[in-house]
Amino acid sequence: MMFGIIAYVVIFLLLQQVLANRPNIVLIVTDDQDAELGSMKTMHRTRQIMKEGSEFSHAYVSTPMCCPSRSSFLTGMYVHNHNVYTNNDNCTGTEWRQIHEKKTFATYLQDVANYRTSYIGKYLNKYLGNYTPPGWDNWMGLYKNSKFYNYKVRRNGSLVHYGSEESDYFTDVIKRETISFIKDSVRNSNKQPFLAVAAVPAPHGPEDAAERHRHMFANNTDHHTAAWNYAPNPDKQWILQYVGKMKPIQKSFTNTLQRKRLQTLQSVDELVKEIYDTLVQLNILDETYIIYTSDHGYHLGQFGLLKGKAMPYEFDIRVPFYIRGPGVPTNSIFEDIIVNEDIAPTLLDIGGVETPSGMDGRSILHLFAKAKAKANYIKKDGRNAVKRKNGWRHTILIERGKLTDKNRGLRDKLEAKKNLYLSKKERKKVVCKRLEYNGPCTTNRGFRCVKDQFGELTVERCPNFSEISNCLLRKCKKHKLINKRLLRIIRTNVRDFKRIVNETNSQAFKENQEKFQKKLMAMAKTCNCNRKRRKTRSIRPKRRIECDEKGMKCFEHDREHWKTEPLWKSK
Repeated sequence: MMFGIIAYVVIFLLLQQVLANRPNIVLIVTDDQDAELGSMKTMHRTRQIMKEGSEFSHAYVSTPMCCPSRSSFLTGMYVHNHNVYTNNDNCTGTEWRQIHEKKTFATYLQDVANYRTSYIGKYLNKYLGNYTPPGWDNWMGLYKNSKFYNYKVRRNGSLVHYGSEESDYFTDVIKRETISFIKDSVRNSNKQPFLAVAAVPAPHGPEDAAERHRHMFANNTDHHTAAWNYAPNPDKQWILQYVGKMKPIQKSFTNTLQRKRLQTLQSVDELVKEIYDTLVQLNILDETYIIYTSDHGYHLGQFGLLKGKAMPYEFDIRVPFYIRGPGVPTNSIFEDIIVNEDIAPTLLDIGGVETPSGMDGRSILHLFAKAKAKANYIKKDGRNAVKRKNGWRHTILIERGKLTDKNRGLRDKLEAKKNLYLSKKERKKVVCKRLEYNGPCTTNRGFRCVKDQFGELTVERCPNFSEISNCLLRKCKKHKLINKRLLRIIRTNVRDFKRIVNETNSQAFKENQEKFQKKLMAMAKTCNCNRKRRKTRSIRPKRRIECDEKGMKCFEHDREHWKTEPLWKSK
């Protein structure tokens, strides 16, 4: 009996020691920060600190929109599994609160690994501050969407309002509260590991910078990438086909917005440095992981798109991603592809918690061990770059619209030039690969490819082919009906005119000349009206068939679509 009690106590103490030796975690998440438009170039403190760890140059988000992306990094699930598809539907809705919010990395680290957890900053776009999500010991979540001044937060059970004073600047408040949580955790938690999430609003709109940074980056044009104002694009994705070149005022707007975004990130740069200095002062830097990333990228004039996100292009889906901590190679760049769904499993792996079966992401920690074992480094910008063994571009997306007669003729001309020096036999093989020559004969198919008695491909005419297709027959039939209707109207008008002429020659007309003159003018007016009405009916807008396809919606850029009223004005 006594032996069993002693064994139980020893196991308990060993378990407590193991849990106490778990590393601390600091996760810093920005809002709308790009990896393509040069935002990291201006964050010198952050880049210097993160050189002590590794950068992932191909970090992506699966859904470049705030609420879906944040739901994914919290749960480790793809959007089709947590069902938060937009910033509206189910963003902190019933399904999210009842099912998925109870299975975030915070709940697992808190319940299984005994972490002390804190979330400070922006949560989800539709969060109303009326509850504290499960899994967080310390909570300070922003009411609704990003703001820098005049905002509300739910702070451990109650709503607190912040005003417009410089001390109320939200990024600075997040910095102070996060540092306070870290100090309190080290001081009072008996070596209990902590998880601190700092979710800053920058550089999301309204892009209000702190007073001390509003003079910076007056002439920055890092957002003028090769794709900037590259429009129109008739050969690209269907949305981009409707976007033209930007006007001078729109170009100026992108320049102003770039400057404002970079200014807001300077406060984030200071936040990273002060959190780092705090970890050094508390002598816990070597046992703490720091991860820095964003919820998605951004575009400012790329392909003529004025501003925003949600596009499936590199500038919107690629994000900065840095990590430093125990076992992470220093001054290194990894070219492995990772996604935002990998964050939750990575945090659980750091805390010694097995990844649940419901999570779609995978931990990235094993990449560091493999890199060290193989020593597969090359030099890149003075840093160690871990090269991928195989290229990853093994899949491409081909978009093809309807093959019109004009496009078909152009294709035939290009193929004729290409096949100019081929033999007749080889040319037949090329022709027979086309879709219109494969399959059985139909009303609309005039030719088909078949094999002759010698097994050679040949093109033969379909026996029952009509030069007039079904579509043309319908048009002809409709045209006939229109002509018959017009002929009937003309005959009626001719009869009426004949009757009027006969009446003019009669004695009655001579006696009532004024009466018949008015009748004649009325008949002429009626004919003119009928003619105008027929002309109006014949001019019909072309029906846009592509907009009626299932799952598609006509995309139009108008003034209201991009309208955003900033709290600042361009000087």
